[in-house]
Amino acid sequence: MFHSHKILIFSSTFFILPFLYLTYFVETPNETELYLSKLLLGNAIISLLFWHNPIKHCTIHKLDSFLVRVSVITIFIYIACIKQIEYTYKSLFFTLYAFFLGLAKLSNVFSRKEWCSDQHIFYHFLMHIVGISGSYIAFLR
Repeated sequence: MFHSHKILIFSSTFFILPFLYLTYFVETPNETELYLSKLLLGNAIISLLFWHNPIKHCTIHKLDSFLVRVSVITIFIYIACIKQIEYTYKSLFFTLYAFFLGLAKLSNVFSRKEWCSDQHIFYHFLMHIVGISGSYIAFLR
């Protein structure tokens, strides 16, 4: 039997990359970015645990949801108010952020209709891809 939610285990692993990049490839990483990458690392670990056995409203699901909200808000504030990057990249980040929020809404709509439905997983997967793309702008620019 194919379990479509397993693709979210795969996509969750990409949230580890900013931490690995800053830890192993940047000689002197920005302290704020290192903190944010550790936050994403924690998100990735919790997400991996959750999507291995996705039980709606379980403790790990609530923790995952909380940590994601903290990360999304914190990284947005960092890009909007603190990090100095070119206008083009900042605009791209905000565009990706808007798509991220839209995909989160669609994921939520379909998860309420049927937990782990193909539509729920599809939009959640796209949300992961857009989210990690936004974090690359946050950490690589």
